[in-house]
Amino acid sequence: MAMNKQVAITASCWSDTIVAIVIGASAFWLIVGFGVLDTSNILWLTTVSDTTTHYLGWVFYRNDGWHWPPGLNPNYGLEYSSSVIFSDSIPLVAFVVKLFAGVLPPVFQYSGWWLFLCFILQAYFSIRLLRLVSDDPWIVYLGGILFVFSPPMLWRLGGHFSMVAHWLVLIAIYMYFSSAERTLAQKCKWALLLACAAVVHTYLFAMILPVWGANVYKRAQAADIRLKEFYPEILVVIGSALCALWLAGFFPLRSSYLSGGYGVHRINLLSLFNPHGVASVASDQWSYVLPAVPQGAGDYEGFNYLGLGGILIFVLAIAPAIKYRRLVLTDVFKPLAIACLLLTVFAITNHLGFGGVSLDVWLPKFVIKIANVMRASGRFFWPVFYIILLACIWLISKTYPRAVGISILALSAVLQVADTQAGWRQFHEKFSLNSSVWPQSIYSDERVLSLVSAYPRLRALPAANAIKDWDHLVNLATSVKIPTDVAYLARANDAAYASRAKEVDELLRSGQRLPEDSVYFLNREFATRVIPTMAAEDRMFVLSSEVLIYAPAYSAKGLNVSLPVASSLQDLGVVDEKK
Repeated sequence: MAMNKQVAITASCWSDTIVAIVIGASAFWLIVGFGVLDTSNILWLTTVSDTTTHYLGWVFYRNDGWHWPPGLNPNYGLEYSSSVIFSDSIPLVAFVVKLFAGVLPPVFQYSGWWLFLCFILQAYFSIRLLRLVSDDPWIVYLGGILFVFSPPMLWRLGGHFSMVAHWLVLIAIYMYFSSAERTLAQKCKWALLLACAAVVHTYLFAMILPVWGANVYKRAQAADIRLKEFYPEILVVIGSALCALWLAGFFPLRSSYLSGGYGVHRINLLSLFNPHGVASVASDQWSYVLPAVPQGAGDYEGFNYLGLGGILIFVLAIAPAIKYRRLVLTDVFKPLAIACLLLTVFAITNHLGFGGVSLDVWLPKFVIKIANVMRASGRFFWPVFYIILLACIWLISKTYPRAVGISILALSAVLQVADTQAGWRQFHEKFSLNSSVWPQSIYSDERVLSLVSAYPRLRALPAANAIKDWDHLVNLATSVKIPTDVAYLARANDAAYASRAKEVDELLRSGQRLPEDSVYFLNREFATRVIPTMAAEDRMFVLSSEVLIYAPAYSAKGLNVSLPVASSLQDLGVVDEKK
C-alpha cells in the first residue's frame, strides 16, 4: 500500500514537471518568442537603457579578470565604482557564465535563456505551491496558468529582467506553508533562498525576508519555544545573504544609495484593479475590457494588476473568504498575515494614493531616509499579490462543486491570457529583433574606432551617470576592450562624480591639460574649456556639432585619423574673449 502511494506521488511529480515545462515554454513562446534564445542576438537588448546596461555590464565583466570580491566590475565606471549588481547583470548568472568566458563566442548574451528559465520556474513552483491547497490536477494546472500570466511579472519584461524572477517569491511562500519543522535542511534551504535572491536582485531578497521571518515565528509557535532559540539560524541566514551581497559587490553602502524616491514609487490602493502601467504611456494598457484608473506618476512601480481572470476569481472568492475569515487568526496563518500587512504598509508608503487622489501621512525624516534604500516600494506587494491569488484559488476549490470550480478557473485562465495580451503584445516588436551587430551611430565610424584603440581608457565630460549616448560610448569601449568611466548604474556613486567634476574644473581653470592616459569625448562646453589648454601634439576632433573628441599626445600615436579638427575656439564658433 505504501509502495503504491509512493509510486503515485512520483508519477504526480513527473506529470507536474512536464506540465510546468509545457505551460512555461508555451507562455514564453507566446509572449517573448524563441528568437531571444540565440545567444549571439544582442539587438533586442539595445532598445531600452536598462537592458542595455545589463548586457554591457556583463561584457566588461566577462572580458576582465577576477577581482575580490568577485562581483567587482571596475572597468565599467572606473573610479565611479561598479559591480555586476549595479549594472543589474544578474550576478547569480554572471558568476557562473564567467567561468566559461574563455570558450564563449565573442558576442554572447544570457538574458534570453534567463527569461526562458524564469517562465519555466514560475510555472513549476506555482504548481508546487498549488499542490499544497488541492490534489485536483485541473485546479492546480489551471491555477498555474494564472500564476504564469501574472501581470506584475510580465510587466517587468519591459526592461527589468532580473525582477522577472517571481519564482523566488513563490518558493518563499511554498516554504512557509510546506513545513513547520526545525530541521537543518529547512534552515539551509532558507539561507540558500535568501542568498540566491540577494544576487538576483536586492528587492527580491528584501521582500522575501519578512516571509522567512514569519516562518521562523510560526515554527517557534509550533514547537512552543522562545524566539531566542532561533538566534543561530537568524545569524546564519542573514549572514549568508549579506555575504552573497558582498560577493556581488553591493558594499560598501554610500549615502547616494539613500537618494529620494520613497513615497513616489508606491502601490496605489486601486492597483489590483488598474490595468494601466506607466501613467504617461497610453499604450501601456493591460486590458481590452477595463479602463485605466487615474494614478500618480510613480505608481507604475506598484503595478499589481490581477488581470481579468484574477479579478473574476477574486470576486467569486469574496463570499467564501467571509466564511473562512477566522483562519487568518490561526497559528498557521497569523505570522504570514502580519508579514503581509507589513509588506503592504511599506508598499503603500506615507503618501497614500487612491486613484488620482493622494493623502500624505507624516513620518520622521530618519524613517524616510532608511526607506529610501528601497525607494521603489510598490514592488514589495508582490508576495501579497501571490498569496491573494493562491487564497482565491483555494477558496474556489474548497467552496464550489468540483465541476463548477474547474469551470471558473478554466474561464479565468482563458480571460487572463486573452485580456493581458493588451499589455504584453507591446513587447513583440522588441523581442522580434535579431542581430549580433550593435546599432549604427556616429560612434561606429572606423576612424573613431582607430582613434580610441590607441588609448588605454575612454572618458567623457561632463562626468555623470547615464550621460547622453552613454550606451554607444560604452559599446565603443567594449569594441576595443578598454575601460571607461561612462556607465549607467542602478546606484551611482554621486560623491565620486562630484569629486571628479571638482578635480577637472580645478585642472582646467589652472590651464593644465587633461591626463594623456585617456581619450575624451566632450560636449561643446567642455571642448571650449579644453582647447586653450591643448599642447601642439594634441588634437580636438569634431564628431558632430555637439560631440568632440580630445586626443592628447595624438602626434606621438602615429595615427592618421581623417576627422575634422578644431584647433581654436573660432573653429567651434566661439569668440575668444582673451584676444
